[in-house]
Amino acid sequence: MHLEPTHLAGAWVVSPTVYHDHRGSFVETYRTEWFDEMGLSFSVCQSNQSVSKKGVLRGLHYQAAPHGQGKLVQVIKGKIWDVGVDIDPQSPTYGQWVGVTLCDQSHRMLWLSPTMAHGFLVLSDHAVVSYHCSGSVYRPESEAGICWNDETLGIEWPIEGSVVVSDKDRALPPFCPQG
Repeated sequence: MHLEPTHLAGAWVVSPTVYHDHRGSFVETYRTEWFDEMGLSFSVCQSNQSVSKKGVLRGLHYQAAPHGQGKLVQVIKGKIWDVGVDIDPQSPTYGQWVGVTLCDQSHRMLWLSPTMAHGFLVLSDHAVVSYHCSGSVYRPESEAGICWNDETLGIEWPIEGSVVVSDKDRALPPFCPQG
């Protein structure tokens, strides 16, 4: 397992070791001690899975404090462009984003702290995305988000053609920097 920090405080690329043999492959995707050794507190309290078709864009979602959720995002099948946005006004990388291609072939994952908004764009015909959450279980009253195409953030989505966005995500507010 290799954990590589990104330029954002609170976002890490996780590259597990993949074992191949004549039967296929095996990947250990999570072990508490790996995160503990890196000083990252991550204890799974909820797991989610979504299935989406090409061009679906989900996000940018987060749960507001005190019910924030850290997320370990993994693609079970397909390929996505996964994005985290630092929404912690106390962070040196506040308002910045990171984008990482995740797919079932590389087995790479993205870990995002509870102070990150999260979204993804499906690049393959279909994608099955799994994310393990830490912190708090989902609480509807703490659900929040940022408009995916906010000009202030300037996220460079690798869009080819049109995107499919839910009405709920389309209605999300813009990013409002504090300070």
